[in-house]
Amino acid sequence: MIAVDGHVDTVGVGDRSTWRVDPHRGDQAEGVVFGRGASDQKGGIAAAVYGARIAKELGLDDTVQLWVTGTVMEEDCDGLCWQYLLRERILRPDVVVITEATNLDVYRGHRGRLEIEVRTQGRSCHGSAPERGVNAIYKIAPIVRDIEQLNDRLAATADPFLGKGR
Repeated sequence: MIAVDGHVDTVGVGDRSTWRVDPHRGDQAEGVVFGRGASDQKGGIAAAVYGARIAKELGLDDTVQLWVTGTVMEEDCDGLCWQYLLRERILRPDVVVITEATNLDVYRGHRGRLEIEVRTQGRSCHGSAPERGVNAIYKIAPIVRDIEQLNDRLAATADPFLGKGR
């Protein structure tokens, strides 16, 4: 089973005056498609659907089960769609091909991602009497330094399969 996945959501258009075309209508000029999500990732999804059609026409789907998934919430909750698909046993692919834009480079894996929330607590005080307060920034600073050092260590190591972090 092969799954070809791309997210079908986009971020907002931002300042519309920076767009040469209406971002919601799109345009094509000199072989380039312009519009919201054209490269991230609607082009990849279109290519996946077209590729699945070609695979069917060639009879390749007789030996391989091919799924094209258009997942959502990539910007805020990346991975939750696949977590659901796997947890509920909706799909159990042998391999997943992600259609994320890579400037035509082939990537063979992803080291993952971590989102954490760290809170510290301080106590407000007047600037004339800082000894009465607790500075929350001073509490968070060592944690930020540790994260920076971890990033440096990870960037310097090479995974046997994925290679060096970028």
